[in-house]
Amino acid sequence: MALISGIYPKVRIEAPSVPEPLLEDVVGAAIEDFFRESEAWRHTTTTLLDWTTALPFPALTAGTELPADTRLHRVDVVKYGAQGANLRPVPFHTRQDLDCIWQDWEIRTSNTPEAWTNDPNGAAPRLVPAADADQVGVLQVRSIVVPTSSMTDINDYFYEEFHDAWRWGALARLLKMPGRDWTNLSLAAFYERKEEDAQKMAKSQAEAEYGQPNRRVMAYGGL
Repeated sequence: MALISGIYPKVRIEAPSVPEPLLEDVVGAAIEDFFRESEAWRHTTTTLLDWTTALPFPALTAGTELPADTRLHRVDVVKYGAQGANLRPVPFHTRQDLDCIWQDWEIRTSNTPEAWTNDPNGAAPRLVPAADADQVGVLQVRSIVVPTSSMTDINDYFYEEFHDAWRWGALARLLKMPGRDWTNLSLAAFYERKEEDAQKMAKSQAEAEYGQPNRRVMAYGGL
């Protein structure tokens, strides 16, 4: 399936001998890989939370909590505040960490969350401990997202900042295809290095702007 078909014509690549569907595929793959590796697209959702169960996270679905035509890469930062209170960071702990901190954490209750962790089945994360009574508060979740194959447009800021990186990534993918008229492995390696440098720079800029996450692992729900 072609990726991000409405975006690829705007990425300027001079490759007249390359079939258009192939150009569409490599540009889409370059854009998706760029956002996954750079983690440059961060989106914050603030939800009024009726914290009455052990699983109170929002669904984090595209078009509602997340931008349309994106998917969740991972949860980055979680904050919680009781009604009328300031938001405070809630640290991430693995389930193994929690076993060491509170042996009874799966049944433990409290009037405020002390951590969040991933569900082992890839479902929504959970706050720990569970609420010991109905609590109304605010949950703020910052997520890192990547575009999906259905995306047809993207924020102008991303075009202006990352267009060259997408072009280099697309060219690298084209030039390293074996047995094509345009195959050029040494030039492909050149563009691949430029793409990787751009991803690292974008990630560094994002971390400088947003700060470090309050977590200790890279994965979310198996993604």
